[in-house]
Amino acid sequence: MFHQLRCLNIVREVIVDFYADESPDAKVNKPTLVRHCMSYLRQTVLCRADMKMETVRAPKGHQMTVSDVTHTCRDWTMVYEAAERDHQLYRMYLSSVANS
Repeated sequence: MFHQLRCLNIVREVIVDFYADESPDAKVNKPTLVRHCMSYLRQTVLCRADMKMETVRAPKGHQMTVSDVTHTCRDWTMVYEAAERDHQLYRMYLSSVANS
């Protein structure tokens, strides 16, 4: 999940930088990294997508889909706990390096 969030942020930063450069020869920064992130995000969507179908009420108009489909969200509690422990260990390491 954190890799996915990091990739989304990288793509966001590159798009912002690209459109901020108003020169006619504007280039995408970090093209190799952006390609990696786009491929990684594509694989995530294709391989882990919720494939449950949503019914359609009418072919036109607002609220076309009916929310009678139950989607299952994954429990990320263990991921958050592991990330928090890792961050605490990292802060302790930085503190010990600064004090030595």
